[in-house]
Amino acid sequence: MTPKEPDVVKVPILGSESIIVGFHLTEYLIRDVLTNISASNYVLITDGNLASIYLDKYAQVFKNVSDELFVSKELQAPCLFTRALPFGEITKFRKIKADIEDWLLSNAVTRDTCLLAMVLYDI
Repeated sequence: MTPKEPDVVKVPILGSESIIVGFHLTEYLIRDVLTNISASNYVLITDGNLASIYLDKYAQVFKNVSDELFVSKELQAPCLFTRALPFGEITKFRKIKADIEDWLLSNAVTRDTCLLAMVLYDI
């Protein structure tokens, strides 16, 4: 199955196109992050509900784009770490933040790590 082309709309705020909306954005967003935010590690944090639907796809697209941008040029590819948190209010406590920090340290992530969050926001 061929991936659909992204339908991208960039919304200017204060003279900068800083908001991107659209459909079929997975590869577009990952390519944009890997191209414009240099890091040795990327950490994607989401909740269990979204992880069960999207996380495997994001991880596979990350690997494919990373291979294209780095491995094919014999460059060191960045690592992707993922973490699924429980859904709901339970994640809004300092203990969860401390758990995430401990998990990051246990995976030896460094100062040049890019943290990404996959969230569902219902207006």
